Amino acid sequence: MDALKIPKICFGTNITFPLLLGNGLRKNLKELLKFLLRKLKRTSKAVWGINATPQATQTLIPLARIAVKYGITAFDCSRAYGGSERRLSIALEKYERSDIFIITKIDDKSQFLERVEECFATSLKELRMDYVDLLLLHWPVDYPHFPNENMGEGIPVFVKSWKILEQIYKSGKTKAIGVANFNIKHLKILKKYAEFLPMANEFECHPLATRPLLNEYCRENGIQVLAYAALCAMDKRLQKGELINIASKHKKSIAQVILKWHIQSGRVPIFGTTKIERIKEYGNLDFELSEQELNAINNYNLNYRAFPASEKCDFTKNIWIGYENYKDNCPDEE
Repeated sequence: MDALKIPKICFGTNITFPLLLGNGLRKNLKELLKFLLRKLKRTSKAVWGINATPQATQTLIPLARIAVKYGITAFDCSRAYGGSERRLSIALEKYERSDIFIITKIDDKSQFLERVEECFATSLKELRMDYVDLLLLHWPVDYPHFPNENMGEGIPVFVKSWKILEQIYKSGKTKAIGVANFNIKHLKILKKYAEFLPMANEFECHPLATRPLLNEYCRENGIQVLAYAALCAMDKRLQKGELINIASKHKKSIAQVILKWHIQSGRVPIFGTTKIERIKEYGNLDFELSEQELNAINNYNLNYRAFPASEKCDFTKNIWIGYENYKDNCPDEE
């Protein structure tokens, strides 16, 4: 398997309302009503990344088009993100396919129901593409275990899902395969059964959660790290201390410095935004950080998680249950 070649920075498409085309009158009216109700309410940060928001829905197409003009050509989406795949296809339809890098993911429900191939076929249909550049398992779904005469008893669902991804990779419908939210223990289990190791692992990583053990394991095994929540929504704790001095020295924003920290650390940062000015800002990373500056940013680590940790998730329940009890101190675990 060849090394994964991916652009240095990635635009993360958030959850959007389904595109109201060809879904039937009843479904269209239902989705329109939900959209209008959310529009009337002030969307809180707690909703962002969990449910569709009017902001993400309205801005995805224009921002994706602008992103390409500023050299941001990688886009991260998922079957779990509602109408994002279709909106992305509309935004990018005038660009050469070879100039765009598309990442999408198999959602948890499709893993549970053993509909991985069906899920991927739907993604291709929504994206209106013949292939994707990188296909990921969205979460390491590990319950219920299932018996398999070829692999033995008690095999996690994500292992069976991975074997299907390997077949999709062989078919040429994806240029690369990988995982998301996998910790070291998940990767070690997968390694026992995999014909191909994941080429990428997308997980939460930012200065408040540097994830050194997982980053090192991925480096040692040739797995490209994609960092989501790369800016941690510009948490207030990132807007003080040494980051201010580093940003001032380079005449850049703190966000630009953090994105550059990811890139120089060997990661591909994934950012999300609904603002045009952020796209222009993040496309301008023409500076270098010193080793001293990189280490200073590493020292911001608090083991804080903005999203649920896969090592804490119980897939028999909602993955957000118990999140409040550990989010402020969730160190790397194998």
